[in-house]
Amino acid sequence: TPAAPCLPDAENEPQTGAQRRERFRTAVYQAIERGDDPADAARAVADAEQAELRAERDRARSTAVALENQLAAVRGLHVDSY
Repeated sequence: TPAAPCLPDAENEPQTGAQRRERFRTAVYQAIERGDDPADAARAVADAEQAELRAERDRARSTAVALENQLAAVRGLHVDSY
């Protein structure tokens, strides 16, 4: 069973260490209850978390590029006003 992505509690807030530990703990205990390999469950959680972190990084890069473009546009307007 694929792990759910690691979503923060609120928009743009990182997960706390306690939240991460709880996700791993839950996945491992559920795997044991199902008779599955707990290591596989932990890897699935780690993979899902890594995917979410990559997506967060990509969103941050996109935001940075947009802000740089806005700054360049403002600077261009400022230079043109002279």
